[in-house]
Amino acid sequence: MQEVRGNGESGLMRIGELSRLTTVSPDMLRHYERMGLLPRPPRSSGGYREYPASAVKRVQAIRAAVWLGFGLDELAQAFRMRDEGGAPCSLVRALAGRKLEGIEEQLRELTRHKKLLEDVLSDWDDRLTEVAPGTRLGLLDALAAQRGIAAVSASRPRQERFGRRKPQREMK
Repeated sequence: MQEVRGNGESGLMRIGELSRLTTVSPDMLRHYERMGLLPRPPRSSGGYREYPASAVKRVQAIRAAVWLGFGLDELAQAFRMRDEGGAPCSLVRALAGRKLEGIEEQLRELTRHKKLLEDVLSDWDDRLTEVAPGTRLGLLDALAAQRGIAAVSASRPRQERFGRRKPQREMK
């Protein structure tokens, strides 16, 4: 981790420096501000944002939490609570617990998916050994008749089974 010193005697840094230190674009940093993830920094006499050194740690915490699956809205709620003097630890723990439950469900779904694919491959291998090379067997057409696959594919689209990130909306 790089030591943060800030520019000038004030110990504050502009958005470009914060961006460089955190590898988060200035546009994303401004988005974090709009959502309440980063407190609005004071402005210089020239109108530039002046972030304290502590902003680096906050941005790093945001990025780590997003990587773990937290949504920006969830993080904004926790940071708002913390910034108002509260202790969001129970909220954060509960959110992380729900993330883990979601991952466990995805793993169960992937395990079922893996088993179905293994069964399909085994069936196809058996079919392929019974015919001369180059013979059309209609393997893809056979999927419709394969128990379990047609029902799963029709019941829920892949996006629903494995999740799709919701677009983040701005807080106004």
